[in-house]
Formats: sequence, C-alpha cells, structure tokens
Amino acid sequence: MFQRPTGYSTTLVEISEYYENTVLHVSECSDWSNLLIIESATDDPQVVNERICKASFMNSSTPISRLYLNQELELHAFFTQLAFTPEEGMSFKLDIQYFRCGGLISDSNFGVITSPNFGDNRAYLSNSHCLWMLVAPEGMVVKVWRLCS
Repeated sequence: MFQRPTGYSTTLVEISEYYENTVLHVSECSDWSNLLIIESATDDPQVVNERICKASFMNSSTPISRLYLNQELELHAFFTQLAFTPEEGMSFKLDIQYFRCGGLISDSNFGVITSPNFGDNRAYLSNSHCLWMLVAPEGMVVKVWRLCS
C-alpha cells in the first residue's frame, strides 16, 4: 500500500524496466497473464483499477507513468505459472513520487489552479507532475480562465 504523506496532493506511479519470462504472448492483460493491478484503497476522489502487463508496453521500453489523486493506493502483483513453463516470472522497477501540487476542486463557486511555486519570484519546480480534478453538479458549467501576470 502506498499512502501519500500529508501536505502532498498528487501521486506519480511509474513502472519501467518491465520484463517477463513467458512463452505466452497476449494482446491484452488477462487473468491468465502475469499482471500488476493498481487500485484505490477507497473510492475518494475516484475509483482506480488499472491492469498492467507485458501487453501494456506494446513492445516499447517507455515507462508507464500514471498520476493519481487518491490518498492510498494498492499494488498487487500476480504471477501465473504453467506446468510446462516452471521458470516464468516478471520483474519491473517501481518509482513512486509525491507532489505538493494538484488536487480536487469541488466548490460550486470558486477554485484556483496554479503551477508549482507560482508567484512571489519563486523558482518554478521543474519536473513537477500535477493532477487536478474539477467536479461540478450535473447541469453546471465549468469555466477555466487563464490569467497572465
């Protein structure tokens, strides 16, 4: 389980260097393949249930990066071992980072989205990853204004 520290709003989960020693080649993640599942411990602010497997990388070495607003996430690794292939398995590199930017805006009248360290001549935090979720009741319109200073 990953529990984001207090004061942070966005969680970055990155999976790289994924390797599978398997004879099965499937075009999508299934219950019959080696599998990683990232899921939310609670449904607040959103349900997370993501499957990652060899097919997710589509013959690419590019890492899979995902941003989440959930305070707690769980990672489950499932290994499928067939009788005729006893040496199957998987390995991967997991990197988790937390960022102070991002969050949920659900106030019906007002919300502010800013870049990390914005204002007061502070240095911009490079390589920051921020996720914002805007929630409005059905029938309401969300307007995003860009203010330049």
